[in-house]
Amino acid sequence: SLPPGVGQLELVCRSPGPGGLRVRGPEVAWAHPVVVREQVEPSLPDVLLVTVDTLRADGLLHAPQLSRILSRGVQWSDALSPSNWTLPSYASLFSAQGPAIHGAGRGSFSPHPVSGPEVRGFRAVHPHLPLLAESFRRAGYATAMFHQNPLLEAWAGLNRGFERYARCQDDTETGLGIAADWWGREDDRPRFLVLHLMAPHLPYSPPAVDGLV
Repeated sequence: SLPPGVGQLELVCRSPGPGGLRVRGPEVAWAHPVVVREQVEPSLPDVLLVTVDTLRADGLLHAPQLSRILSRGVQWSDALSPSNWTLPSYASLFSAQGPAIHGAGRGSFSPHPVSGPEVRGFRAVHPHLPLLAESFRRAGYATAMFHQNPLLEAWAGLNRGFERYARCQDDTETGLGIAADWWGREDDRPRFLVLHLMAPHLPYSPPAVDGLV
């Protein structure tokens, strides 16, 4: 009996030919063939990580569609950020280490900074620490991150492991569009995508409503 599932059975006989080459021989039949199904590696799942800069803890109350999606998975409603600002928080997210270990934060790179991010007084994540995207890339994933915060630029070191790492406009629609375009073009491999959105961080100007000041 054959193993269950779709497969193909091919029986080939080869015999020594001129010069010792093995060539296809006469057609034969086996009375008791041994059938072994080829082991197929399980497909890897796509992974989408969406982060929202400065999203309040009660923000999901105003995002019913997102809340419905999240309800299908596991939620940690009491999770706390390891820092109160962007750079060290994302470095912890990508390295699984606290700010005291990964090093990303404020402070000069050297006692005598001359140019670049040193002038702004920021430190990059330590280069020897393994980061999340590096693990996904080694596993065969297509990797990309699209962000909207200047503190996540490549100088911070968080781009390691990403095949594409880019900053886009600060509006949500632009970020979603760029991410969707990349997602649609990378369908031949499992995908790891980080999408960082910035809109809640920006000043909010409510639309004018007739009859209200």
